[in-house]
Amino acid sequence: MNEKGSTTLNGVIILLFISMWGTQFIEKKIHTLKDSQLKMELALCSKRLNGELTTLTKVTNITNKTLAALTAGQYASVFIPGLGLSAAVSINRAIQLLKKYQVGRELWTLKTLIQDQYVRSCINFKTAGIRPFKSKRDALNRRIRKKKRIQYSVKRQKWIINSTLNTITSKTKSKMTKAWYSLN
Repeated sequence: MNEKGSTTLNGVIILLFISMWGTQFIEKKIHTLKDSQLKMELALCSKRLNGELTTLTKVTNITNKTLAALTAGQYASVFIPGLGLSAAVSINRAIQLLKKYQVGRELWTLKTLIQDQYVRSCINFKTAGIRPFKSKRDALNRRIRKKKRIQYSVKRQKWIINSTLNTITSKTKSKMTKAWYSLN
């Protein structure tokens, strides 16, 4: 009887160790899955932010080229006899509409970024106010770039994605790193 009880006790202890090891293994897998989900949500946030800012810079660069051509045409139309004044007025109206479109597009993009549920959860107000172009204009009515490259980051708990937007080519580069601090 004593040997049978000893065998049962050894079996219970072995089962206890196996179940503890299995529980620890499952807990580690759940933590890994949660971390992967966090990284994927952050990547989605960065993708949406990068996409909106890339589209904004592309549209602004295209309208800047159009504004430059229209302004040059406005100056050149003065030298055309009979047509110069009416053409200058029409071109001036087109320039004013394009300027309003540029400002409206930028405001719409910023509004979209702030209202987007994924983006709102991982950006701070400094990132939400990214504006690649100044509100000033040059002699050809083009919006002036703030910098050639704009750097910004999105954060969620222990992960950070640092991105760089090239305002000339409208391309972004992003890199995900683990933060040395936690934002919990």
